[in-house]
Amino acid sequence: MVKTFNFKREAEEAKQEVLGPGLFITLKEEKASLPDIATRSLLFLTAALFIIVCLEMLWLYVMFYVRRVIKVAFRFTLSPLSRENLPTYRGKNEITLLGRIMNLLIRKLRSRGDGLRRSQKRERDKAHSREQHMKSRQRILDAMGHELRSPLQTLMNTTKGDDLRVLERMNRAVEALAEATSIEQGLRNNRVVVARGDLAEYLQKFCINMASTYGLSYHGKTSNVFARYDEINLEQVICHILENAKTYRQVGTLIEIRLSENEDAVTLEIFNQGPHIEDNRLDAIFELGESTGGEGNFGQGLFVAQMYIVFGMKGSIFAENQENGVSFVIGLPKFAA
Repeated sequence: MVKTFNFKREAEEAKQEVLGPGLFITLKEEKASLPDIATRSLLFLTAALFIIVCLEMLWLYVMFYVRRVIKVAFRFTLSPLSRENLPTYRGKNEITLLGRIMNLLIRKLRSRGDGLRRSQKRERDKAHSREQHMKSRQRILDAMGHELRSPLQTLMNTTKGDDLRVLERMNRAVEALAEATSIEQGLRNNRVVVARGDLAEYLQKFCINMASTYGLSYHGKTSNVFARYDEINLEQVICHILENAKTYRQVGTLIEIRLSENEDAVTLEIFNQGPHIEDNRLDAIFELGESTGGEGNFGQGLFVAQMYIVFGMKGSIFAENQENGVSFVIGLPKFAA
């Protein structure tokens, strides 16, 4: 550096007389200005050391908050239900902002978790209530079935004609419920005897017999529409649907029973003018316990209808909204003439 920047001073000389007058010795030294270089170097090194210390303190500050964020996130991951107090982050830098965002997310997750737990508790309470209600109803039905079987059998032995079919319908239901461990199982276990029959003649006769009770009108062929069905259970299915149609039909209108056929199936449609069913409930109305009929209505009618048609007669049943009312559509396997 001395050679490069020519940091030099003038040479210094020292004279001293020796060995008498007129004799001198001269000492000469060429000096370089090293103290200036050392001063500048010390200044730069001090500044560098100060910067390093500042960076180290900043690193420690950042690591302190980062470790707090990591610690909270780790604890919450291990124990989402923990109610440990969240740390407070002060400052306006990115790390403290990240910590506040983390706290906000944890609070929202806790709030959502609390909501889910409350919802699950309500569902468990409702399920327990329904279970207790079903058990209570089952005990009542068991007692009623026990009391009904003997007198019902006596009546069947002494009754003839159309009344015998009504008693047979009652007897099947009583036997199925007596052997079942639940109401749903009892409805599924009900005896279904499928046979070939003329559905057109069957519906015409049914409409004549029930016209005064429900207010019916028949639309379709008068004969030669053959299908496979159980007369007793099909009558019960139609009656369950008619009870609903009678409740919701427009005053002064008739309930229409329509019959049609194609190559594979026979379609029975029961239509009533009146309010529509909500689209999201068109399937739910066939579930056990689903009812809008008020107190005393246990929501079994359409469930029973579905059991008999789908599981017993291998058919189909669904509800659909039409322009001015609601139709229940039953499909039955066709039987060639």
